[in-house]
Amino acid sequence: MTDQVFCHKLTLSTGKVVLVREPKIRDQELAAQLAGAKAGNDNNLAAAMLWQKELAKLLLMKINDKDLTSAEKENLDDLFSLREYSEVSMALKQVVGDAGEGKFQMELVPVGSP
Repeated sequence: MTDQVFCHKLTLSTGKVVLVREPKIRDQELAAQLAGAKAGNDNNLAAAMLWQKELAKLLLMKINDKDLTSAEKENLDDLFSLREYSEVSMALKQVVGDAGEGKFQMELVPVGSP
């Protein structure tokens, strides 16, 4: 029996359907720690980009109804085109509270057992 998780369903402009789980505060903190370790102290732009990437890897659940492994999430280039990743990034900004506009559709849907 799996626990029910609420996910945001993103339908990208390419038709690809992506599920990202609802973020928690600890996800943002972990993404910041991972990004900071990779970017170093002197590069704020790299840290911001890496934070976004690490957060995406933490929250990605499924693409086109296929569960993703941790190994698959490590190489986002194999999962998304640059355009698709840009749309996922815009959606994540909206999910965590930054207003953004994109050509994707998003809805909150339950996944798993209640």
